[in-house]
Amino acid sequence: MALIRIAVEKVGAGPLIVVGHSLGGLIALRYALDEPGAVKGLVLINPTTHPRPGGLPWFQRVAEVVFVGPLIWTVLLPATLPMLDRLITRLFRPEPPVRDYAGRTALALALTPRRFRNSMKEYSDLRDHLVAVAPRYPDVTVPTVVVVAEADPIVPAAVHGDVLAKVLPHGRLVRIPGAGHMAHHRHAEIIAAEIERLAGLPPA
Repeated sequence: MALIRIAVEKVGAGPLIVVGHSLGGLIALRYALDEPGAVKGLVLINPTTHPRPGGLPWFQRVAEVVFVGPLIWTVLLPATLPMLDRLITRLFRPEPPVRDYAGRTALALALTPRRFRNSMKEYSDLRDHLVAVAPRYPDVTVPTVVVVAEADPIVPAAVHGDVLAKVLPHGRLVRIPGAGHMAHHRHAEIIAAEIERLAGLPPA
């Protein structure tokens, strides 16, 4: 949170409408809780907000153990690149991926050894963060739009967004039928309209 605060102060921005997707939703919530004067509103897209019932799935527990050694660092990128298309398809399901998503986002950079290991560490620590922060959600005082994709298999609304919207004092739930995890790519106009509404801009 300190890095975000410093960056915002340097550009002289704020108070902000903070938009967060997936794990970024948790970061946006934490920023609103820790820096309330710096936030005007939140738009959270398929946010990760609550610990998964029953703990981590088995494959994630295995990954935490496997993806740390020097050998996996060496083989990870060349072994994974041929599977990028399949990974992207799973990320967008049940909707089709946007064209050239890997190229436009430089997705392969996330699979370089140091970045991948850091990502695994973040996910390893995620449950503890969620357990600690979830009881504080009723203290979020700014208007918050929770956008949930009803067909998201990665961050299910029933575990995360739906539960969050019920405890926010100024929360509003927006549901997108048939949408998957990457709703901000496939349904950008809906999300942009919510951001503009919070900003007080007239409808486009």
